[in-house]
Amino acid sequence: NLLTEKCVSSHWLNFHQKGIKRRMERKVDSRPSRDGAVKKPYSPKIMSKKKSAFSGIWSEIPRARHPVQYHPSYAWTRRGRLRELRIRCMARKFLYLWIRMTFGRVFPSKARFYYEQRILQKVFEEWKEEWWVSHREWKLRVRADCHYRYYLYNLMFQTWKTYVHQQREMRNRYLRAEDHDAEQKMRQAWKSWLIYVVFRRTKLRMQTTALEFRQRSTLWVWWSTWRRQLGQVHLGRALHASAVKHRARSLQLQAWSQWQEQLLHVWRERQKMVSAVKHHQHWQQWRALRAWLEYLQVRREKRQRKEMAEGFHCVIVLQTHFCDWRWAWKRRESLYIHHERVEGLARRMVLRRAFIHWKLCILCTTQPYVLLCAETAVRRKVAEEHHRRGLLHFCFRALKDNVAHAHLQRIRKNLAHQQHDVTLLHRFWNLWQSQIEQREESEQLPFLCAAWDHYRITLLRKCFKLWLQYTQKRRSQQLLQARADSHFQRRALPGAFQAWRRLWQWHQQERVLYARAARFHRYTMRLLSALGQ
Repeated sequence: NLLTEKCVSSHWLNFHQKGIKRRMERKVDSRPSRDGAVKKPYSPKIMSKKKSAFSGIWSEIPRARHPVQYHPSYAWTRRGRLRELRIRCMARKFLYLWIRMTFGRVFPSKARFYYEQRILQKVFEEWKEEWWVSHREWKLRVRADCHYRYYLYNLMFQTWKTYVHQQREMRNRYLRAEDHDAEQKMRQAWKSWLIYVVFRRTKLRMQTTALEFRQRSTLWVWWSTWRRQLGQVHLGRALHASAVKHRARSLQLQAWSQWQEQLLHVWRERQKMVSAVKHHQHWQQWRALRAWLEYLQVRREKRQRKEMAEGFHCVIVLQTHFCDWRWAWKRRESLYIHHERVEGLARRMVLRRAFIHWKLCILCTTQPYVLLCAETAVRRKVAEEHHRRGLLHFCFRALKDNVAHAHLQRIRKNLAHQQHDVTLLHRFWNLWQSQIEQREESEQLPFLCAAWDHYRITLLRKCFKLWLQYTQKRRSQQLLQARADSHFQRRALPGAFQAWRRLWQWHQQERVLYARAARFHRYTMRLLSALGQ
C-alpha cells in the first residue's frame, strides 16, 4: 500500500509540473519578440499531444496559434508596444470573464486537472482489484469484511442498550423532578397565603391608628394656627411703626435690583458679542486650515504635473486670508464702536429711571397717613389668610404622602420575599440539572476524545494540502510579478520618463511666455499712463 501511494503521488507531481510548464510555454510563445515578429504556432504533432478534455473549448479561443494581422503601416514604437500590451491585457481580462460566465467559477485548467486525477484514481482502483484477484487474496478480504461487519453489529447493539437504559433513567428523573416541583409550588402557595393574612391584619390595625393620628393632627393644627394668628396680630400692632420704613427700603431695593438687572443684561450682551467675534475668528481659521490641508493633499498627489497651479493656488489662498483678516478687523472696530454707544445709552436709561423712582417716592410720602394704614391692614389680613391655607394644604399633602409611602413599602417587601423564594428554587433547579449533565458528559468522555482526535487529524491533513497549493500558487505569482517588473523597467518606464520630460519643457515654455506677457502688459500700462498725462 505504501509503495502504491508513493507511486501515485510521484506520478501526480510530475503531471502537475508538466501542466504548469506547458502553460508557461504557451504564455511565453504567445508574446511578440523585440523586433515585432510573432512566433510560429506549434506543429500538428505537438498540438495533438497537448490536447485534453477541454481542447474543443480552447480551440475556439483566439491564441498565439492564430497570429494577429496588423496593418501594414503599423509601427512598432514604444507607444505602439504599450498599446498592444494594453489590448492584450484587456483581451485576457474579458477572456477570463467569459470563461467564468461560461464554466462557472471553476477554470478549465482546474476541471482538466480534476478529470485527469479522477481517471488515474479509477485506473488505480481497477488495477488494484485485478491484482488482488490474481494473487488469490480476496478470500482474506471477505473474511475481514465479515469480521468487521459482525464487530459493527455488536457495537451497535451495545450502544442501543446503553441508549435505552439512559432514556429510562432520564424518564424516571423527570417524573421525580415534576413531583418535587409540585410540592414546592404548593408549599410556596401556602406560605404566600399565610403572609397575606398576616399583612392584612397589620394593614387594618395600621389604618385604625392612622385615622386616630389624623384626627389628633387636625385638632393640633387648628389650635396651632389660632395661636399663631393671635401672636401675629400682637406682632403686627407692635411692628406697625416700622412698616413705613420697610416700604421705603423695599422701594429702594427694587430700584437697585432693576438697575443691577439692566447692568447684567448689558454685560451679557457684551459677552455674547465677544464670543461671536471669537467664534467667527475660529471659524475663519478652521476654514483656512481645512483649505490648506486639502491643498496639501492635492500637492502630494499631483506634485509632478501641477507646479504652476500650486503657485497660483498659494497666491489665491493668501489673498483670501488677507481679505478675511481685514474684514474681521473692520468688523471688530465696528463692534467696539457699537459697544460704546450701547453703554452710553444704558447709562442714560439708568439715570432716567432713578430720577423717576425718586420722584415717585417723594409723591408717595406726601399722601395721607390714614389711607396708607388701611392699605397695610388689608394686605396683612390677606397675607394671614393665605398663610393659613398654605399650612393646611401642606399638612394634608404630607399625610397623604406618608400613607402612600407606607403602602408602597409593604408591597415592595412582599415582592422581595416572593422574588427571593423564586430565585432560590431556580438556582437549586439549575444546580441539579448541571450535576446531571456533568455526569452524562463524564460517561461520554471517551467518545468525545476519539471524535476530537479524528477531527484534529482531518483538519491537519486539510491544512497541509491547502498550504501546498498556496506555496505553488505563490511561486507562480512571484515569477509572473518578476516578469512584469522587468517588462515595466524595459519598456514602460523610459516612455513615462520621456513624457514627464516633455511636460516639464512645456511648463518651462509656458512660464517664459507668461513672464513676457506680464512685462508687455506693464509696459503698455506705463505708455497709456504717460499718454494720458
